[in-house]
Amino acid sequence: MIGLWAGPYFADVHGLNANERGLAQAAMGLAMPIGLLLMGPLERRFFRRSAMISAGAALSAAMLVILAIWRAPPLTAALGLLVGLVLFSSYPVLLVTEARMLFPDHLVGRGASTVNMAQVLGSSLLPFLVGLVIGFVPMQKLARPKAAYRAGFAVLAASLVLGLAGWLLLPRAKA
Repeated sequence: MIGLWAGPYFADVHGLNANERGLAQAAMGLAMPIGLLLMGPLERRFFRRSAMISAGAALSAAMLVILAIWRAPPLTAALGLLVGLVLFSSYPVLLVTEARMLFPDHLVGRGASTVNMAQVLGSSLLPFLVGLVIGFVPMQKLARPKAAYRAGFAVLAASLVLGLAGWLLLPRAKA
């Protein structure tokens, strides 16, 4: 989101210039390490790992759903939702750790690699899919309309919800 769609979204929908877009994306960029640094302490002190993963995915999807259904969020709300999206999207680091518990000892390397590969493949295919969806909506006055980005946010939200459903239905190892 930070590197591919946030800049065009802020330019087309909110009319931000390059400097302003850079500041907005910097705020999103700061949320990333903060989220990553919070994952470990939160998991150790308050929550089970699987609950952290579920909450992160659900909160990330919620940010995207709000962006998809809100017709004209003010800039501060849109930025807050995108910063929240990046912050709550830090949970995948816990997925690989959780994968350790899903496989017997002799398959841990293969299993964790498969889980990581699935994350990477999904992360590489989703921008392409979102680009197709956003590109399907015709440009107006040299910019993509709000509806294009709202559709892109909806695709990302639906993907996260499907992934979360799969995660919740996944068989769990007995601890």
